Amino acid sequence: MSILDRNSKANSGYYQETPKSLHIDERQIVRDLMDEFFLVFGGFLRVYEDGRATRPANEHRPIRDYRPSGGHFDRKGEMICPYDLTVGEFCYRMYDEFGLTVEVATRDNRVLIPPEIALEYVQVIRTAADIRRFL
Repeated sequence: MSILDRNSKANSGYYQETPKSLHIDERQIVRDLMDEFFLVFGGFLRVYEDGRATRPANEHRPIRDYRPSGGHFDRKGEMICPYDLTVGEFCYRMYDEFGLTVEVATRDNRVLIPPEIALEYVQVIRTAADIRRFL
C-alpha cells in the first residue's frame, strides 16, 4: 500500500493494510502485463525482448514467446511479485523466469526508478527529486 493510501485512510479513520501483489503468467500478453503493472504499482513498465534493453518487445505477443528454451528457463512459467519487492529484484526475477528485460519508470514514463526502491513506492514518485526521499 502506498504512502498516499495510508495517509488518506489514516485521516479518514479507516486503515487496513492490504498488500498488493502482481501475478504474472507466461500466457499473458505483454500489453496486459504492462497494464496490470500500472494498475497494481502505479508505474510504467518498459519491456524489452533482448538482454540489452535496446529492442522493445512486441506488445501483442504472449510472454512465453520470449522465453528461451533449455537451461534455467525451464520453469513453471508463473511468478508472484509482492509489493515489498525492490525494483532490482523484480527486474532480475523477470529475466530469470521469462527471459525479458524490464525497466520500471514513473507513471508518465519520464524517470527510471532505481533498483533500490520498493515497488510499493513507485506510484508516489513523480520526479527525480522524489527518488532522493526513498534512498
